[in-house]
Amino acid sequence: EINDEPQSKKKYKRYTVVYVQLKAYIVNDTQLMEKLLLVDQNHEKRPAKVYLRQDWIHSQISEGDIINICFTSGTDQTTYSWIIDNDHNFLVHYPDRLISCTAVAESFFCLRKSVLQMTTKGVSDFSEPLVHGAIIHETLQYCLKHKNFTTATIQDALKRTINSTMDSLYVIGQDEMTAYGLLEPYVKSIQSFGSVYVGDHPKRAATVKRDMGPTTKENECSTVAIREILDIEEHIWSAAYGLKGMIDATVEMVLSPSKKILTLPFELKTGKVSRNISHRAQTILYTLLMGDRYDIDISTGVLYYSKTNSFYMVPASRSELRSLIMARNDLAAAYQRQATVLPPMIKNFHSCQYCAMNDACVIYHKIMEGGSAATSGLGQWFDDHTGHIDGDAISFYRHWIGLIAMEEKDLDHLRKDIWNESPQKREMIGKCLKNMVVASTQNDDSASNWYTFRRHTNDPDGLSLLNSSIMVGDTIVVSSMQGDLLLGTGFVMQIDPQSVTISLNTPLRHVPVKENDFDLGNHQVFKKWWTMQHNRDSTTYRLDKDEAAGGFALMKSNLVALMTNNPSKKSSSSSSADQEDIHTKLRQLIVESKPPRFARLDEIPFSSSVSDKYLNHLNKDQLTAVQKVMTCKDYALILGMPGTGKTMTTAELIKVLVGQGKSVLLTAYTHNALDNILLKLVEQGVDILRLGNPEKFILVGDQYQLPPIVKDKKASAAGFSTSLFTMLARNHPDAIAFLEYQYRMNKDIMTISSELIYDSKLKCGNDDVANKTLYIPRFDQGLKSIHSGTNDGDKNCHLNDGCWLKDIMDPK
Repeated sequence: EINDEPQSKKKYKRYTVVYVQLKAYIVNDTQLMEKLLLVDQNHEKRPAKVYLRQDWIHSQISEGDIINICFTSGTDQTTYSWIIDNDHNFLVHYPDRLISCTAVAESFFCLRKSVLQMTTKGVSDFSEPLVHGAIIHETLQYCLKHKNFTTATIQDALKRTINSTMDSLYVIGQDEMTAYGLLEPYVKSIQSFGSVYVGDHPKRAATVKRDMGPTTKENECSTVAIREILDIEEHIWSAAYGLKGMIDATVEMVLSPSKKILTLPFELKTGKVSRNISHRAQTILYTLLMGDRYDIDISTGVLYYSKTNSFYMVPASRSELRSLIMARNDLAAAYQRQATVLPPMIKNFHSCQYCAMNDACVIYHKIMEGGSAATSGLGQWFDDHTGHIDGDAISFYRHWIGLIAMEEKDLDHLRKDIWNESPQKREMIGKCLKNMVVASTQNDDSASNWYTFRRHTNDPDGLSLLNSSIMVGDTIVVSSMQGDLLLGTGFVMQIDPQSVTISLNTPLRHVPVKENDFDLGNHQVFKKWWTMQHNRDSTTYRLDKDEAAGGFALMKSNLVALMTNNPSKKSSSSSSADQEDIHTKLRQLIVESKPPRFARLDEIPFSSSVSDKYLNHLNKDQLTAVQKVMTCKDYALILGMPGTGKTMTTAELIKVLVGQGKSVLLTAYTHNALDNILLKLVEQGVDILRLGNPEKFILVGDQYQLPPIVKDKKASAAGFSTSLFTMLARNHPDAIAFLEYQYRMNKDIMTISSELIYDSKLKCGNDDVANKTLYIPRFDQGLKSIHSGTNDGDKNCHLNDGCWLKDIMDPK
């Protein structure tokens, strides 16, 4: 029998609101107002009543909304009536929208910015403080994880972190030596932190600051020590509170003089001490996340500022938790409305001009809200950043932002079933593999964090893993069958009937297990990960397909970038005195449909030696395509039909361009497509991973093959499945180089797709391809053995004289 309820250890109930009423109640002869919610759950026999009182009465709840009731200690969950007020329980609105703790913390200052951060990837420039802060952050985390703060260890960790962050350093114009020279002075402060705050017992110098906000009274302490590190960068989803976050470190801390040992979230900040509420709010919200993961009440968080070596204990009081969950609900509601309306601008010039989301904000204000310098409160700055946006750009943005909104509206519904549906039910529809155990691991450089899972021997069904819709390349969320959500996430690398191999982004996390001497009040100790190998091997997992891992935020980010002007980002290799901003150029080509420019072939330094070296084995279409690219000044399109050699032509084209001293950025929709081209280039000794500013772009593809899958029918009908390739090809067919000679199909097979799809343009590359047939070994003997079994074969069938079976099977 299938249990339709997901396994969970969480202390909450999920309901659908069926009725809302504002009514009065009496307390001490005083009439007060409350909001009554009638709520329903599918498996329960009758609806329950929820009374929202005091601050909670302002919650904007409507019929049909989904809510979670998170119970505080002492609440009887077996009744069908609960009160949510300032002292009891919490209400979480739209809980399926997991909102980052950072976004909630920052929403107090600007709700609009938080919504934009959730829906649009930031398009702001990298800065030195941002990049250097991230390097120091990761270096300190490494030393904390290994509890090693020697000078040599810190210096080695700093160098390795710098080497792994070269892409960000490249953006700010720094090499390894420059970055190390600027960051090396931080080695002393990291070493000081380790020597003072990390150890088995608190040192006299390991004091707790008390100059920012309220301090904890329940766990009053004068000095502390970080005794153990349970995890680093612990990624947690909380289905109960509708929150998610990445906790810098999960630590066991010893308090003095009480000698308590508490498990706490550790939040690291590399900047100066901030009086802003957001840092405290973020730390407090992490106590909810950790409490959900570790199944204990956590009353305090740690906030540490490395630049000033300032250590704070931040209490998670009931009043602050209530305010933060209400802020989270407001943000979730604003997100639900963001397809049609954003929260208002704050109109604070000082803050807005430095905001990471200001481009997305002001562009939306002008195009979607009809805003101006006056309505934005930003004056001339607004006009400087949006004055170039005219009718074509406005129409283009509105069209595509509307289509994205249609397609992403069901995003929550794709992911929520991971925690709301049982693994049995999910597996029946092919979206989950249940009762899996770790069969083997591989953690070398070539296959970092690869885990192979197989069915547990006690699984009652034992179905083939190939029965599911999970396939190579799919994004997977790994959770425990007991309800521990998001222990890992990654991609399917291999799958067969008995096993599946997944490449996880981080090592698979263990299910938290309390030590035998655990005590909630005084001794919160958990088993350490290095002693937990048996625990992981004995844990049963569910592997869920994550269909919500889409790129809608990136799409919106690209759309915003297309609308911006960025004069500082000129093409470094252009010799024109009036260099164009790359965004303006792309907007002219894509939005305004300006025709691409091409030079004459004789104007291009295209020597015969280069042609002989690289191109003498190309057919005439492939050579024409290369020449098209060599002469283009803006963009070119290569339309390659099936089997026409798109991969080979692209590889040869890259070799020619690199041979002329140019840098080439190669991208593809799939890893496989990219690898096929790179393998051909490696064989020819072409250097890979070169970065540069693009002057022009080349699209290689086939607009007649299957378009991207669009789930929303209205979005599909309105053109959401139309690719950039198709758009440019329709507007400017002169930019296309056709590859019509194919080497994959014989003439008869090719004719079908050529006539039906390609307007009879597809041709065989040579006679060998045209006349190619399937080789069937021992064909004649096989036919005779088939006929020898028939009783009247001699009367009705003659192999050499009109046998219909022979005609069908004959490869000729």
